[in-house]
Amino acid sequence: MPRIPLFLLAGILLLPALAPAQEDGQPPIEILIEDTGFQRIPLAVPEFPSVIPGELSTSMATKIHAVIRADLEFSGYFDLVDPSLHRLVGPFSERDVRFRKWQSIGANAVFLGKLGTRSNQVEVEGRLYNTDLQPGKTRGELIFGKRYRGEPNLARRIGHKLANDVVRSLTGAQGIFLGKIAFASSLGPGHKEIFVMDYDGQRPVQITHNGSINLSPAWSPDGSQLAYVSFVSGRPEIQLVDAQGKRSRVFAREGDLNSAPEWAPDGKSMVYSVSRAGNSELVLIDLRSNRITRLTNHPAIETAPAFSPTGREIAFTSDRSGSPQIYVMDADGANVRRITRTGSYNESAAWSPRGNLLLYCSRVAGQFEILLMDLASGVAHQLTHGGGNKENPRFSPDGMHVTFASNSTGIYQIYSMDLNGRNVRRLTRQGLSQTPDWSP
Repeated sequence: MPRIPLFLLAGILLLPALAPAQEDGQPPIEILIEDTGFQRIPLAVPEFPSVIPGELSTSMATKIHAVIRADLEFSGYFDLVDPSLHRLVGPFSERDVRFRKWQSIGANAVFLGKLGTRSNQVEVEGRLYNTDLQPGKTRGELIFGKRYRGEPNLARRIGHKLANDVVRSLTGAQGIFLGKIAFASSLGPGHKEIFVMDYDGQRPVQITHNGSINLSPAWSPDGSQLAYVSFVSGRPEIQLVDAQGKRSRVFAREGDLNSAPEWAPDGKSMVYSVSRAGNSELVLIDLRSNRITRLTNHPAIETAPAFSPTGREIAFTSDRSGSPQIYVMDADGANVRRITRTGSYNESAAWSPRGNLLLYCSRVAGQFEILLMDLASGVAHQLTHGGGNKENPRFSPDGMHVTFASNSTGIYQIYSMDLNGRNVRRLTRQGLSQTPDWSP
């Protein structure tokens, strides 16, 4: 395990969280990505002691520890040491961490936490150590030490924050555990609202309350706003709302149908689909001046635009070849080229954060599956299998995971999975839930 720079112990006050087909006769598709391209880091995360004895403190320590462990396991970066082996280390403390013992059970690093209270607030201290003892040393290297404090209802947020610290310190990547997933969910016939939940499906919060049909939420690049399609006026128009659902405004009601909003990476403009007299085209709106620029001009249906991370290209769905396929054009509408060549029905493209991969849906044997294309080679891998449709895939901010909607249980719900298609997790259990989008 490489040496990692030492971080000094920092006391940080945690502020309250914001409320937040393959058709018959088509060429075969390669099925699975077998290797993630890196070796997982063996990490031990023993249970937290509670400095203040008592049932509430013990319960809180257990809760925060469970959040951190679940986050790190989800990340895909770590191979967490089996808790049943922790007993082989014996009694340990901050003064006597027992580095060699942790190393002997396979841990290259160990995260030690403890919980206390101060002024009726939860105070959690976490220390991350490298267990690799350097010549002449009796203690492993302290990678970081941090202390967070907040109201008891922020216990999950504190756990997510510490898990993010572990990911960043050991991998250099940004953790995603404070991220949110927005989605649309039905509350009854003709009534669908926008919700936001934690990345793991916990704490769903209703954002819109207009009693109409609201669809296709899309996060702004800074995570402060959501664009979505609403029928509240009787026809589809695009609205903006802040992440707490407190302020909203209409910004697009051109034509007969406005749909599929997508933010530019700089947050200054947005691309979406406009239908006039049955002809659907893509337009770009400058959010400061409200000036609209038409990007496509074709009798075919053009929809589902997705900006590349650089903002220089836009992927979209068009049936200009006779069936829905994925195309890419320059951000000004020039240089249109077809990307998908396999399958008779492909839609809903999404770029990876690095811009080298493209997720999309393809009809395979009569149902929609999620495919992943390497843009350099043009090779597509099928990620999902089994009963039901899988739709509207979106990358996590770190590019390691995917969220999507599926009716594999009979009704559409939101799921997540690893980028290789494994570890599928159901995130929602309410209503009929669709069109997820992962916050930055």
